[in-house]
Amino acid sequence: MTFKFGFAKEDAEAGAPSSDPEDGELGAGAAAPYEHRPGSPAGCAARARGNERFDTVAVGPQDRPVAILKGRVTGQDAAELLGAACEASDLVAGRYEGGFKLWECSVDLANVLCERWELAGCGGAPGLPRTPSRALAGRSVVELGCGHAVPGILALLGGAETVVLQDFNPEVVRALVVPNCEANAARLAAEGAQLPRETRFLSGDWGQLDDLLLRGATAGGFDLVLASETVYAEAAARRFYRLLTKVLKRPGGEAYVAGKAYYFGVGGGTQAFEELVRRGGVLGCEVVWRCDDGRSNVREVLRLWPL
Repeated sequence: MTFKFGFAKEDAEAGAPSSDPEDGELGAGAAAPYEHRPGSPAGCAARARGNERFDTVAVGPQDRPVAILKGRVTGQDAAELLGAACEASDLVAGRYEGGFKLWECSVDLANVLCERWELAGCGGAPGLPRTPSRALAGRSVVELGCGHAVPGILALLGGAETVVLQDFNPEVVRALVVPNCEANAARLAAEGAQLPRETRFLSGDWGQLDDLLLRGATAGGFDLVLASETVYAEAAARRFYRLLTKVLKRPGGEAYVAGKAYYFGVGGGTQAFEELVRRGGVLGCEVVWRCDDGRSNVREVLRLWPL
């Protein structure tokens, strides 16, 4: 494997500036596209073995869970990397998109993907998948707005050929995404399992990322696009939708988008995103998973495909 290496409404609606005229001109605070190159796989694995700041997220079947390692980043860590304003807020307009937080919908998405990709652990304690997924063989995967990258790393563990992980903040990519990926790749290497042919790490605003993203895709775009909690506000959903239509492979590509049905006080959500997709007329959309327990916000996972 090569390593190429609580919302406030005004912040959520502003989000990271976009280059699209509908959302205003790209502002000075927007994150420029950047590809992170952490080093050779051997060096990455060595660093991962020496880092004990990881917790385990168990996804998939309860009797045969798959374990994904994720780094620990405290509020103080975030403040040191991004400034004091980011310690107490999940989103700071143009500066921070919540990447240091593990969002519940990313775990929802990983659970759904385990079922769809037929991934399961070996039984007992959470571990690596028993076998690679035939659904991932030879496929290119990108997770947009990845944060901890739990779904994207699941694709890595499950046998995807190419995995690209992107977050708005370069600080999140360096301090969290790369270490998480390295730690999980080291587990595969230790078992002699097959690693992805290529893993790439990108940061930057969605309005400028399509060219850089597509350098790592197969002809025509990505086979699979994954995202969680990216449609929290209408402006963010529009930017995400425009990028999705550019990077999703057609024909044959699939996207899975997890989020809350409605983000109170912000106006976004999966229901509004479904309507946006319907009006766009270029993607199909269906709800493949829904949690409505009467105690918390309704959460959904959407599947999208080119028409």
